Amino acid sequence: MTTAPQRLLLNGDHRSSSLESIVHASSVRLAKCSISEVDGAIVSALQDLCRTEDADQAGWFLLLQGSQTVERYASVLTSGILDRLSWPHSHELPWCRTTLLNGQAILITSLAELPTEAEVDLRNLRRLGIRSLALIPLDAGEGNRCVLAILSTTHPSYWSANLERHCVLLGSVFLSAHARKVSFQQKEISDSHFRELFRSASIGMAIEDTSGGLLYVNDALCTMLGWAESEMVQRRCVEFSHPADQPREAVLFEQLLNEEIQSYNIEKRFIHRSGAVVWARVTVTLLSESPDGSRLILGIAGDITAQKNAVEQLATSQIEVQSLASRLILSQEDERQSIARELQDDIGQRLSMVTSQIHLLRTEPRRDDQSGPVSLERVSEELDTLVTDLNNLSYRMHTSKLQHLGVKPALLEVCHSLEHSGLYVDLALGEDLEFVPEEIAFCLLRVAQEALDNVLKHSGRDRAQLSLSKTITGYYLVIKDTGKGFDSKTRPKGVGLISMRERVRPLRGDLVVSSTPNQGTEIAVWLPLPVHQNSRCF
Repeated sequence: MTTAPQRLLLNGDHRSSSLESIVHASSVRLAKCSISEVDGAIVSALQDLCRTEDADQAGWFLLLQGSQTVERYASVLTSGILDRLSWPHSHELPWCRTTLLNGQAILITSLAELPTEAEVDLRNLRRLGIRSLALIPLDAGEGNRCVLAILSTTHPSYWSANLERHCVLLGSVFLSAHARKVSFQQKEISDSHFRELFRSASIGMAIEDTSGGLLYVNDALCTMLGWAESEMVQRRCVEFSHPADQPREAVLFEQLLNEEIQSYNIEKRFIHRSGAVVWARVTVTLLSESPDGSRLILGIAGDITAQKNAVEQLATSQIEVQSLASRLILSQEDERQSIARELQDDIGQRLSMVTSQIHLLRTEPRRDDQSGPVSLERVSEELDTLVTDLNNLSYRMHTSKLQHLGVKPALLEVCHSLEHSGLYVDLALGEDLEFVPEEIAFCLLRVAQEALDNVLKHSGRDRAQLSLSKTITGYYLVIKDTGKGFDSKTRPKGVGLISMRERVRPLRGDLVVSSTPNQGTEIAVWLPLPVHQNSRCF
């Protein structure tokens, strides 16, 4: 009967050849297989290793420097061996752990071969029923070791003379395939995170090819431009861009494709599905070349339409304010000239005529019947008319009723004075208007005068509505008419609305103009209560 060592000697060449075949076959298979097949190829090689070495269990795991953790990559049992067999933990084999981390292989046919300092290891190996042990380490970087382990529990195993060398080669093949798998998985995770970020991002994003054709667009970009995803990916990006911005971006896009620049930023306009202009701040980046050699472009677009409109409105307001001073001066000068002409050509001439009539009354004999070309009644009537006209002229420049009687009587006087010009105002005044802060009272009165003057000049109607109320937060003034109106989207060029806005602005108020052609105009003014309640009140 042949002894075990003699059997090992007789079969040595065959086992060495088998180990070489395992290494070669595993190298070819792992180089060609897909990522999903890597684990299966490694398990198959471990099974072949178990059969060749007449062992019961084989495994491949990672031993970490500075940690008791053992990360098992793969392990197999030969046919007929129950799953109750378990791998020892790192802390149970302290001598084996230190030896392996030092890069030394452990090949033991019998546990009696263990040195005396491996007492803990011996006790735990016996507890687990392990009779023979082969542990071959492979450098995994940073002091860590990948270990190929082969165990026997049913009988002693006499390891091949070239087992360590072949296991190092096989472990290198495993390590290379595993690194490829990990790299692929990390890329998959990265791609998955990018896809999720791309899909759920609150800012518009698109991936396009080098011709500008849209391949992928996210929900935010679809919402920003008003198109469905299926409609956008069938088109080129340039189809959604404003024609005026295309030449400027074409130069940058060409530089990007020529790799003269890696990315560029630009503020450009898009055309919404509705035809509206959408301003966006766009960043375009050339992505790394893909494995198939194609190049992709990532575009990120943030909607800045609101900011652009605000800047444009601010610029327009600044221009208006700058021109307002000169226009108001001219307007005031025109008003002074008008008053001067009225005083000289009308009031002055009528006063001269009354003076002449009084002179005649003094020089002519008195008649009992008061008849004749001049009478006291006629002179008195003319003087009354002159007083009324002078009061109206004075009121155009300043009303004393505001100071002496308050906002309500002043507004009543404004509305009453307009009746002589053919405009009748339905006035609705709220409660609690007896004590209105001085600056607010003047602002409300002047805005009402200006607004009603606009109604008289431009509405083409003889009626208007004016309401004033007070709330716990401020004062609310509304002037309405049902006249010609105008397009609210077109900014009026007259001084009236500008001056009203400038009166309201210092008081932290708000003026809103709503108008539709042939449907009238509404001017609404809100003025908050003053911060300091010790203001002088009317």
